[in-house]
Amino acid sequence: MTIGRRLRGELAERGWSIREFQKRVKQEDPGSRGANYASVYDYVKGHLAPSLSFLGVAAKVLGVRAAWLGFGEEPMYPQERRPASVPSRLRCPSCGVELIVTKDSQGQ
Repeated sequence: MTIGRRLRGELAERGWSIREFQKRVKQEDPGSRGANYASVYDYVKGHLAPSLSFLGVAAKVLGVRAAWLGFGEEPMYPQERRPASVPSRLRCPSCGVELIVTKDSQGQ
């Protein structure tokens, strides 16, 4: 999976437009290079690779690990910032496949 796909998936998960994401990145780090709308659009669409510094800011905004966002390295979430709850159904925005999340007998 590419950086652009991971970004698109995270934006879809949150219901954010590219513009909303770009504004949040700018708020988090007003001096962030490569955080203008045209560049962020190109990152999300996969036309341009973002800098490592942008990936760090973007990961913070999204609440994911920079290594996951940039390189797909698991785990996706920092240990201390796992999501409090996971929806029972997840749908892949690109292929439409639906994943049903269940708990085992031990609540895991």
